[in-house]
Amino acid sequence: MNQVSNFSTFTTPEIVNLNYSYEPITEYIELLNYLYQSAETDIQKHTCSKYKNILNDYLGGREPQEEELKSILEQKKHFGPDKGAFYVSAKRLYQLIKGCIEVKIVLQNCLNEILNSINGNIVILCRKLEDQYFLESIICDESKDRVGFVFPRQLRNHYITCTLVLIAPSYWFKELLSYPCSATTFVVQPDKFPPSVATHNIFDGVGGDTLWTSKKYNPHIQSRRLVLPSPSNYKREEKKENGLSELVDELNRMQPSIFTREIKSVTGQVALIEVNRKYLTVDQYGVLKLRPFLDDDELDDFKYIVNEIDHSEMSDDDVNIELRRHMESWKVPLREYYQPYELPRILTSLGAKNAKDYNIKNWQKQDTIRPKDDDDFKALLKFADIPEVEFPAFFGLAKNIRSNCISIGHRKSEVSREIVAKELRKRLQHQDTLPSSFNVGKIKASILVVG
Repeated sequence: MNQVSNFSTFTTPEIVNLNYSYEPITEYIELLNYLYQSAETDIQKHTCSKYKNILNDYLGGREPQEEELKSILEQKKHFGPDKGAFYVSAKRLYQLIKGCIEVKIVLQNCLNEILNSINGNIVILCRKLEDQYFLESIICDESKDRVGFVFPRQLRNHYITCTLVLIAPSYWFKELLSYPCSATTFVVQPDKFPPSVATHNIFDGVGGDTLWTSKKYNPHIQSRRLVLPSPSNYKREEKKENGLSELVDELNRMQPSIFTREIKSVTGQVALIEVNRKYLTVDQYGVLKLRPFLDDDELDDFKYIVNEIDHSEMSDDDVNIELRRHMESWKVPLREYYQPYELPRILTSLGAKNAKDYNIKNWQKQDTIRPKDDDDFKALLKFADIPEVEFPAFFGLAKNIRSNCISIGHRKSEVSREIVAKELRKRLQHQDTLPSSFNVGKIKASILVVG
């Protein structure tokens, strides 16, 4: 089945939220929401984290990972008798996982509902081949010729010529649903989760404002509710009535697993990294690089990956101060040079094209961002003995300062990454091994040892 095209064959797309009501998962979500709101100790928070990972598996149409189940089983040993409401609920969650929630039954019913409601074929978005094999195993023989599969990399650059099925919450696909790549898209998610919302404000602007994009056609959105039968051995226990908004917010902050890949460290730690996002890495020779990862990239040449940089403690003022401080690192040598009358000659020899006295004085000013000419800027960086490998970072930071439409969140990300990179270069000059985490001011970096 050829389901991918380079061109759109539709004008007005449609998004259908297929919200399934399945009591074991409904109870699981309500109990997890209760745990999330009542967790206080480290072991309680760790337990919540493990159960949230499993919920993400359910939301993505997958059975729980065996490692997660083993980890929860280890935690379960510490629950013991009479440990209070939190631990009673945690035990119940484990019971639901092991004996009640049947992912295959949920998916079979939802996919049959979709196939029976349309005339043509469908393609299902899968994260990797294992997902495709799992889904193929549950599709009945008479429907197999109507079902195809597609992967994230294909969706980034192509359109789908038949109905697209996303087995995941709508908030995982904010950009995709704003600009659908198929005439009809089904979003399969549990009941009570937020419906799909097609908005144009998918970019951040100055001061927290949003940048809107123009579109001629808005997707038509409708919702359907599918009630699924519970397993014969299932009996609903105490109902938790708390709203799900906090849990949904927490899940929203977690990485959508459809666009991530697992990385395992040499110590066995498993972390998720975003596909196509750039990460700071250190190779086997101690060279620091900034590079993205695709689904099937090998990691043999890498020793370290900085998988997380936490800049949540940085204020907007901190970001602006750091940006200016980085720019000062090439201005100070100009101001302090003991023979200023020699600067035009020296800078010209380093490749500057406009190294006149009045320009040099202007470049030294605190409010100057950078020279207009790239060759002038490179000459100043060379004069300040800044390593050439850092030049792209200085050009990028200067661009951030000059931009009037870049979000403060993006600035924090760029600035904090460069601060961490600078600290890594310093450490790599004096030591062969790096710690699993370190702090630089208000920034915390986490490192995976992968080789």
